[in-house]
Amino acid sequence: MSPSGEHENELLAECRELFDVPADVAYFNVANLAPHLHSVRRAGDEALDRRGRPWTIEPADWFSDVERLRLLFGRILGTDAEGVALFPATS
Repeated sequence: MSPSGEHENELLAECRELFDVPADVAYFNVANLAPHLHSVRRAGDEALDRRGRPWTIEPADWFSDVERLRLLFGRILGTDAEGVALFPATS
């Protein structure tokens, strides 16, 4: 195997560790339903735990969480938080 092939195998192994996909599984249907990163799964579990205890959520949390999301998404888009609008419902 060429040196670049070895590097590609190492990179694939590193990426594979980020997901809960068994080593003997080759999953290609990610356009339909992709596996979650371990970090995304943890964040989702934490959010569900938090929502399960609504008395721990302060009024300011509704705004600080949204502002943090606006800032992070703005960075992805190459803008600031003022360039991102979030709405609580679509109804």
